[in-house]
Amino acid sequence: MNIYSSRLIIVLILITLIFIDVVPSAATVQPTKNTGKLVEVDLKEKGIIDRYENKSYVTALSYTNLAPLEAVQDRIAIIDTGISWNHTALSDIDAIYWRNVISNNNNVQDNHGHGTQIAGLLASSGRSGAPRGLLPNAKYIILKGLNDRGETEDFVLAQSIRTAVDYGARVIVLSLGISVHSNVLKEAVDYAYQNNVLIIAAAGNYTKQPQYPAAYPTVLSVGSVDSRGIRSAFSPTGYELDVLAQGEQVTVLQLERGTRIAHGTSMAVPIVAALAMETMRRNPSASVDEIINHIITNSKNSLNWNQNIGYGEAEYQLITNSTILQSLLRHNNTTPNRAMNIPRNGIISTRISNENQYRWYKVAAGFEGDITVTYRNRVNSYIKLDVFDENLRLISSRWLTADNQRTTFRVSAEGTYIRISSDASNTPTTASFIFDYRISADVWEPNNTINQAKPLSLRSSIESTLHSNNDQDWFFVDVVEAGDLRIEIKNVPEHMDPMLMVRYGGFTTTVDSHAAGIGEVYTMSGLIGRYTFGVRDYNWNIVNYPYTIEVSFQPSSVRYTDISQHWARNDIQRLYRLNVLQEAFNENRFHPNRYITRAEYASLIVKSLRLTIPPSNTRSYRDVSSNHWASQAIATAKHYGLIQGYPDNTFRPDMPITRAEIAMLTHNAYGRNLLVANTNSFSDVPNNYWANGQISSLARNNILLGYPDGSFRPNFYTTRAEAVAIVSRLTSN
Repeated sequence: MNIYSSRLIIVLILITLIFIDVVPSAATVQPTKNTGKLVEVDLKEKGIIDRYENKSYVTALSYTNLAPLEAVQDRIAIIDTGISWNHTALSDIDAIYWRNVISNNNNVQDNHGHGTQIAGLLASSGRSGAPRGLLPNAKYIILKGLNDRGETEDFVLAQSIRTAVDYGARVIVLSLGISVHSNVLKEAVDYAYQNNVLIIAAAGNYTKQPQYPAAYPTVLSVGSVDSRGIRSAFSPTGYELDVLAQGEQVTVLQLERGTRIAHGTSMAVPIVAALAMETMRRNPSASVDEIINHIITNSKNSLNWNQNIGYGEAEYQLITNSTILQSLLRHNNTTPNRAMNIPRNGIISTRISNENQYRWYKVAAGFEGDITVTYRNRVNSYIKLDVFDENLRLISSRWLTADNQRTTFRVSAEGTYIRISSDASNTPTTASFIFDYRISADVWEPNNTINQAKPLSLRSSIESTLHSNNDQDWFFVDVVEAGDLRIEIKNVPEHMDPMLMVRYGGFTTTVDSHAAGIGEVYTMSGLIGRYTFGVRDYNWNIVNYPYTIEVSFQPSSVRYTDISQHWARNDIQRLYRLNVLQEAFNENRFHPNRYITRAEYASLIVKSLRLTIPPSNTRSYRDVSSNHWASQAIATAKHYGLIQGYPDNTFRPDMPITRAEIAMLTHNAYGRNLLVANTNSFSDVPNNYWANGQISSLARNNILLGYPDGSFRPNFYTTRAEAVAIVSRLTSN
C-alpha cells in the first residue's frame, strides 16, 4: 500500500494522558522517530462546566451501573499501545487477530498501559476482583499502533484502521487523537466508512476542539462527563463533538495485575463502543449512518445539540432497548419551531412517512461558511432539500436522487434551517446525509501572496481564516518611529499549526516555535520601515475556525537621563523616536555637551537617510575594522559618496569632527534639497575656503548657524547637541 502523509503527526493519548503533536509538508511517508510529551489529566483543575438544562434528567451512566452486554460476539478492533496478555482478567480474551503495525510483527505486548486499560474496559473477564468488561464475549482484533511511549505517526494509524477493516471489525475503538488534519488518516477513515465500519474516537483532553479522527464527520466523537453528568473540565468543546460518557473515576486494569483509577475521554469511548456493538447485534443489516443516528437520538441532549455538550450523555437504557426505526421516529421535528439542532459536521438519518411530511433541522455553524451535503440513497428514493436563512426565507432547493450525490449551500453564523421531504406518496422513506463544513474566506481576501498584502494599523486586532488548502494571509504595517513592534497570532484553534513569516529589509524571518493550537509571536525593537508578514498552517490545511492577528506598537521613550533641562532636548527626543540615535548613543546618558566624533556623525547621517546597507565586501578605511561599532555606517556613507577620508586612507573615526567637516558631510547628504548660496556668509570663511560653498548653502537654509560676532569658526569642534539639532532641522524639512 502506498500511503502519503503531511509530516509525522504525533498522536495524543486521550486518557489520563495526552501529548503534543508535531507538523509539516506533504511527502512520501517514511518511518520517523519524533516523540511527544505525556501529560496526566489532573482532576484538581476540574470545574463545573456544563449541566443539562433539565437537571432532573441527569443520571449517572457509570461503568459500575452497566451490565455487561454478554450476547455481543461480533468483531471489534482496538488500536492502541497493545495488550498485557499476562493480566489475569485478560487471559481469556477472544483475540482472533493481533498485529504490531509499527514493527510489522506479532508482538503486541503493552509496555505503556493505556491499551490494557481500554481492552480491560471492554474484554475483562472479571477475574481476580477486576470489573467485568462491557463486551466480554466479543471477538477482538488487537492492533499495536502506538509505541511504548504512547506515540504514533499518522500513516501507522491509517494502516491500523485499514487492517482492522480488512479483518472484519464492525467497530474500531480509537482512544487517541491528533491535533491536525492528515490526508492519509482521512483516506483511512473514509475507507472504514465505505466498508460500513464505525470508528469511535476520543475527543481529546485539555484540547480546544475535538481532535482527529474524532473531528471527521463520519467518526463518532466522544467526550467525558463525571458521575453527576457534568462535562469534565478536560473534555473539549466544538462543532465536532457528538456524545458524552463517563470518563472520570474509571476503574481500569494495570499492566500486569490489579486495577487503578483513570480519567480522560479515552475512558469514555468503550461505553459508546459497547452500545454501538449491541445495536449492531440487534440490527445486523444497519448502516453506520443508522448506528450513529441511533446513538445520538438516544442521548440526553438529542434535540438541542450544542458545542459544549454535543448531543449529551449517551443513554444506555434507550439505546439498548429501542429499535433503529424507533430512533428514526423519536423526534417530531416536522415544523420549524420543532427543528432539531445539529452540528455543521456529522451524519443525520431521518424517516419521512409520506410526501406531505417534512423533517426540519437547524444547523449550528458558528461562523459563515459552506456545507456540502452528501446524500446516501440506499432505497432508491428522491429527496428534496430546502435551505432557509435564520428568518425562514428560502435560499435554495435541490432534489437529490443518486447515492453519494452532493450539494453545497451557504450557512450563516446565526443559524440555517434545512427542510427535508420525499417524493414518495405514501411510502415511508429513510434517508441519511453527511454534513461537511468549510469556513468562508475572510474579508481581507485576496491576500494569498506577499504582493497582495493588506495594510494594517499599528493598533490592530483582526480575525482571519485559512479557508482553502494552501491559503496564506498576508498583511503589512509601516513603522515610522523607533519603538517596540509585536505581531502575535492568537486564539489559535486546535486544528491549526500556525507559521508566521515576517519580511523586513529584504530578509524573511519565520516564526514556528510551537505545536498545533498554540500561537506565535514576533517582536522587533527600534527598526523603522515596512514589515510585511504572512500566516499559514504548517501543513497547508483548511482550518474551520478563525484565528486572531494582533499588532501592537509601543513608541520608544527616551532613556537619556541628562537632557531634561537641555536646550536640545526636543531635537534629541525626536531623533531617538526616529531611531537615528540608538546606534551611536546607546547608554543611559547622552552627554549633550561632549564633542561628537566623525564616526558618530556618520552614523547619524546614515540613519537619518535610512540608506540601504551596501554589500559586505564594500571597502572602507584601513583604520576602521569590521569590529568597530560604526563600521557599517562608515562603509555605507563612503559607498554613497557622503564622506572622504584622509590621503593615507584613514578615516580617524574617533576624532572629533570639525564644523567644516560637518558642513561637507551634511551637504553631501542633503544638498540636493537645499537652496544654493551665492555669497560668503561668514567673516572667517573666505571664498576660496575648501568648504565655503557647503557652509554658505547650509547657512542660507538655516541649517548651520554662525556666532553673534559673524564668524563660523570652521575648525571648531561640534557638540553632540549641536549635531543633533542640525540633523533634526534637516529631517523636519
